[in-house]
Amino acid sequence: MIPQIKEINFPEYATLSTATASLVDMGDKTITAQVKIDGAIAPDFSYDWEIEFQGERYIQPLRKPQGSKGNESISSIIDLTFYHKGIYDLKRYFFVSTVELEAGTIMADNYIVPLRLNIAEFVTYLNNVLKYYYGDTYKVFLNPDYEYDETDRKDIDINYTKIWDVITKIHEWFGVRWAWDTQSDNGEYYSIKIGYPSTNVSHIFEYGFEGGLLKFERQVQNAEIANVVFGRGSSEN
Repeated sequence: MIPQIKEINFPEYATLSTATASLVDMGDKTITAQVKIDGAIAPDFSYDWEIEFQGERYIQPLRKPQGSKGNESISSIIDLTFYHKGIYDLKRYFFVSTVELEAGTIMADNYIVPLRLNIAEFVTYLNNVLKYYYGDTYKVFLNPDYEYDETDRKDIDINYTKIWDVITKIHEWFGVRWAWDTQSDNGEYYSIKIGYPSTNVSHIFEYGFEGGLLKFERQVQNAEIANVVFGRGSSEN
């Protein structure tokens, strides 16, 4: 068991030994992990092994993930990759043009979708697409206090593009931030909130063997983003 990670549907003979989270801002989220089990046991992944991290569910869709067995230990090592449940779902279907009928039914039409919309109109259109595929499982909310020019409509050409790839373009098209928000304890209902204030990371990272953080690395992904690191400690740390 790893602190802050909840194991779901794991059999009693298995528990995570290592885990590495890759959480890209307004992008993909995955957790790579290893499980060590007795070499005589053939693990059963039909239980749909999942984990929960920071209130969000991550699924492991493979029935036969990569594994290895050496002669230096009686244990087998299973390599697992857990995918953010919401992102995994949104990568399954293409963004589609939709028509809302009088009865409230959403009808799909075409995978080639030329649009000219402002941010509020785009959110409405995106919600119709999500409702068509997923019902009420996924919704998008625009901050009612977010200020925008209603006449500022963007020309957007969507051509056989997965829903998730469209969502990752929101900041590029409209210059507004968005983030996931889990609406239930078991991650059954997710929303994407657009134009809301950013949240601060409350965790204090301690550098050093006993502190848990073994190394840090800075990657410049956007000229408008600045990373600030404050160091505290003795001259030998």
